[in-house]
Amino acid sequence: YNADATDDDGSCLYEDDCGECGGDGTSCVPGVFGLALNADGNLDVTYNTQTPIFGFQFNISAVSITGVSGGAAGDAGFTVSSSATTVVGFSLTGASIEAGSGVLTVLAFEGAGEACLSNIIVAETGTGDSMDTESGDCVTIEETCDSGIYDCAGVCDGTAVEDCAGECGG
Repeated sequence: YNADATDDDGSCLYEDDCGECGGDGTSCVPGVFGLALNADGNLDVTYNTQTPIFGFQFNISAVSITGVSGGAAGDAGFTVSSSATTVVGFSLTGASIEAGSGVLTVLAFEGAGEACLSNIIVAETGTGDSMDTESGDCVTIEETCDSGIYDCAGVCDGTAVEDCAGECGG
C-alpha cells in the first residue's frame, strides 16, 4: 500500500476483508437461515442474505415436516417440496429471491423438541455457485396435549399410576 499515491491508475491497492478490490466487506458475509414459530403454529424459515437466492436445500431436526408453502419462495414462483426432514426449493424459470431478509418459506410440522436447520445449501447465482451459510435461530416446540390429562410420569393421556408406596409406574 502506498499512502502517498495520488493518481488512480485502475489497479487495485485496497482489498477489503473479503479480498474484493475496493469492496465494502459484505461479499463474504454468510447468509443466515433460521426458524421462528409463527402465530398460526407453523414454522417460518427466516433468511438474511447479501446476495440473491436461486435455490436452496436444508434439513430440519426434532420435528417432521408435513407441508411447505408461501414466503419469498412462493412469491418468486419457486417449486418447493419436502420430505419429513428435508426441504428443497428452486425455480424452473431462473427466478431468484432478492438479497435481504424475511420469511423464505413456511413449514407445517408434527412433533416437538428443539427444531434447528442444518446442512443448509443455497445457490447465490443462476449457475449454482454456493453461498456461505450459517444456521440462525432454533425453536423449542413444546408437546401439546389436547386432552390436558397427564399421568404421573408427565405423559399426555398416559397410563402410568402411582402405586401404594407413591411411586409412579411402580
